[in-house]
Formats: sequence, C-alpha cells, structure tokens
Amino acid sequence: MTDQDGQVGNPVYEVRFGFTVRDVSTISVCAGFALVAFLPSCPLLLRIACLGFFGGGGLVYLYQILNLTWSRRVALRVDATGITLGESPILGHRKEIVRVPWSQLTSVAVVTEPGRYPLTYICVTTRDRPSALPNPPASWRDGVHDFGIPHPSPGLFTASRRIIGWELNRTRLEQAVKQNAPGVDVLYFS
Repeated sequence: MTDQDGQVGNPVYEVRFGFTVRDVSTISVCAGFALVAFLPSCPLLLRIACLGFFGGGGLVYLYQILNLTWSRRVALRVDATGITLGESPILGHRKEIVRVPWSQLTSVAVVTEPGRYPLTYICVTTRDRPSALPNPPASWRDGVHDFGIPHPSPGLFTASRRIIGWELNRTRLEQAVKQNAPGVDVLYFS
C-alpha cells in the first residue's frame, strides 16, 4: 500500500487542518446576515447587531480557519509508530500534541455526542492510563461536565480531540490501524 508520501509499506493516514463543509456553510451564513445590514430599510440597531455579531464573528472565524489551513498543522496521524493527536484548533484552548506508540494503545474510539449539533471526538485509551499521556488538568476536565459543556467522559479515555477544522475518513482510519496494529480495536460510540 502506498502512503501519502508515495512510499510503499505500512499505510499512513494523516489529516491536516483545513476548510470543511461546515466551515464554508458557517462563513456563508455569517456573510449573508452581515449583508442584511446593508439593506436600505434596515433599522440602525439591527444594522449594528448584524455587522457586529455576524460580520465580526464571521471574520474571526474566517481568520481562525485560514490560520489553521495555512499552518498545515497535523490534526491526526496514524503510522507505523503509533497515533498522533494534534493540538486543539479552538482559540484560547490549546492542548499538547499527544503521541501514543502502538505498544501502549488498547483502543481508538470515535465518539459522537448526540444533540441538535452532534459533536464528534477521536479518543485513545492506553494500557497504563494514569501516567501515559499529557491531559488537560483534572480540574478543567471535571469542570467541563459541571458547566454542561459536552465532551467525552474524562474517565473513559486517555486523550481525546474534537473533530473540528478537519474531516475524519473512517475507512482510512480503520485500514491504517488494522495494518499497523492488528490487535488495536477501532470503536464507534453514539
């Protein structure tokens, strides 16, 4: 099998941050509402609200997505050495890059949290969970659930990343894991 670099051997599945369908639709909706502010019959308060919220918010969102796209940072990499979970792309919420060798890995899970706008995470579990990987501070992880912010339960997985700013190809993920570490399961939870 040939990886993205054209080399034959164990498959490499690598995804970098970039534009997704969701990003394009979000920016389009923001631009549409911001354009409402330029209608001649638009009241001043509505004009200010549309330009401030949708225009300003859309520009910040566009800046963040362009920054991620141009940085070419790795969101997920599965190769012969193990799995790499990239940084979180969310402004003001940086997580360390996590590299997990196959010898420590027990499972890879794709968790989709239900709701009107479902959130999907990629999660890993290791054999020696307590000290295997850097995680957000326990107080932060516990507080996430206290404030009702959806996130996979911190007790279940060693590390996780929200799938935002990139698209997961489940077939390629399964193939890469199966070829590189046949004993590691890829699980799906909804």
